Amino acid sequence: MRHLTILTLLLCTACQAEPAATKAPEVAPGPKAQAAAPQPTASASAPVPEPVRPEKVQPARRGKVYTCRFKTHGTIVIHTDDNDTRIEINGRSLPAGSGSYFYQSDDGSEVVFFGPNMSYWDYNDERTEDCEVR
Repeated sequence: MRHLTILTLLLCTACQAEPAATKAPEVAPGPKAQAAAPQPTASASAPVPEPVRPEKVQPARRGKVYTCRFKTHGTIVIHTDDNDTRIEINGRSLPAGSGSYFYQSDDGSEVVFFGPNMSYWDYNDERTEDCEVR
């Protein structure tokens, strides 16, 4: 016995092709054989929603503290802890966020850039490699 699904019929009608026949699921013979559970069919008018997947929550990263000495700007300390990211410039501590190759104060007033592997730091067009990491 052959059945056409509604979706196959609609798709084939839209493309003016012959509908493909599909075979009904077979049930194993025997006294305890049960009818197969009906399968949900897709509707041509409503898209099938993507399944909801819970986000993987990463634990907070314990960051490092970079204490860098600049010749004209003095000491700048960059705290890279996920729970307490901040920049300290001349004793003034500013909450900050990170980006690719920079840390910026939340109010946008200060930006400190770093090089690959945080091997050097730039602040207001001055570069230093004189940094302690703890």
